[in-house]
Formats: sequence, structure tokens, C-alpha cells
Amino acid sequence: MNGPLKVLIAEDSAADAELMVVRLRHDGFDPVWTRVDCEKDFLAELAKQPDIVLSDYAMPDFSGLRAARLTRDSGLNIPFILVSGTVGEDAAVDAMKHGATDYLLKDRIARLGQAVERALGQKRQHDEGRRTAAELRWQTTLLEAQLESSPDGILVVDNEGRKILQNRRMEEMWSIPAAKADGVTDAARAAFDPALEKNPQQFSEKVAYLNAHPDEAGHDVIERGDGTVLDRYSAPVHDKAGNNHGRIWSFRDITERRKLEL
Repeated sequence: MNGPLKVLIAEDSAADAELMVVRLRHDGFDPVWTRVDCEKDFLAELAKQPDIVLSDYAMPDFSGLRAARLTRDSGLNIPFILVSGTVGEDAAVDAMKHGATDYLLKDRIARLGQAVERALGQKRQHDEGRRTAAELRWQTTLLEAQLESSPDGILVVDNEGRKILQNRRMEEMWSIPAAKADGVTDAARAAFDPALEKNPQQFSEKVAYLNAHPDEAGHDVIERGDGTVLDRYSAPVHDKAGNNHGRIWSFRDITERRKLEL
């Protein structure tokens, strides 16, 4: 059973509307429905956010095309099915362009339940996609906030060496603009200036080794020419399935701590 269903029916024929409801009940739905035949009443019922709209194509004081446009323009993502005995293929295609989800001829009303189930399924997929996109935006915003609040310089690159993320601390620590690590070259090589290092060859060799071994992590301490001491950590970026998507580099200034240890 498909359960309760709030249905808005735009139809000037009470008998035809009843026939739709009977068909829905036959197909396992429990419709709670309202019939309207003018734009004012349609808008009032649409504001109540029905689960689906069923509409005739031609009515004395209203039209299916107008109902489809109003449903689309509401931004409510309510499935809209044109159910008509007069609509031709061209008119049906026009209705689809104006926001209709599907169309059905009244002499094929037996297919109404299938059409409704399909339209509701598309809505569920669309809603899930929107929820997923919203969650991703939130996760990205949270990650960026965490990166920017970190005392460490952080750079994330993909497997081609292109920069994915870089926080401001990284820019400050290495005196590099955010755009410098962009491009097709290895960002880990392009972003860091070995000339700043006390031992530039060792620095470059470590970077090269880790990039040649994408699944290995690395942790060491490097000393720069100006006396700054950095704790360097690098690790591969894996998803839950274990696939490698790049590398994260993290640098922490431990100069003051080193001075206290001496």
C-alpha cells in the first residue's frame, strides 16, 4: 500500500475528478483531495503544499498550462501530472516545458497509479539530491572554517598535484599567494620554496619521495634558513573505500618550543 496522499485536482468535471480518486484508491493510495477549477482557488490550495497536482488541460476558467506554470513558479517541487481527454502530443510536450512532470490521457486512467508513483519517486530523488547537496555545502563550510582556525599551515592536493584547499596560515608561513599552488604542476613542489630551507636538497628529496609513494605518510622536522623550525606532516587522503584522492601537507611552527628545549 502506498499510504496517504494529499492531492490537488484542477478539473472542472466533478465526475472526472472522482474517477481519478477511485483509480488512486484502487492502486493502494489513500487520497485526501481537493478539486478546484479556477486560478484563485488553485493558488490557495497550492499554498497548502499538496503531495501531487493532477490537472485537466482545458477548463472554462483555467488551463492545465497555467496550472503547470504556477506549480513550477511556486518553487515547491510538487509533482504535476496533466490528465486530459483532449491533449495532443504537442500540447503535452508544451506542458512538460512549462513544468509538468508527466501527462496521461483520460481514456488510459488505469495508468494513473503508475504515473503518480513514478512522479513521487522522481520527487524523492530530487529532494534527496538537494539534501545531499546541502549537507556537502555544510561539510565544506565547516571544513574550511576548521582549516582557517588552525594554527598549522595546511595544503591539500589531488593526485595530479593540483591544489584543492589551502588555508591562510599556509600562505603566511610560506609567503605565497593562494593562487601560486594552482595548476597542473605538483603543488607541493611549486608551493614551497626550497631556497628558504637550511637544507633544501633534503627538503626536496622528502617531497619527491612522498609523491612517488602516494600511500605513505611522512613526519619530520625541518629547519629554515631564518631559524624557523617546522614540524612537517604529510598523509594520503583516502575515502571510506580506501581509494587515494591526493595528499595533505601540514606544517606547525615549533620554533619557540625548540628554544625552550635547548
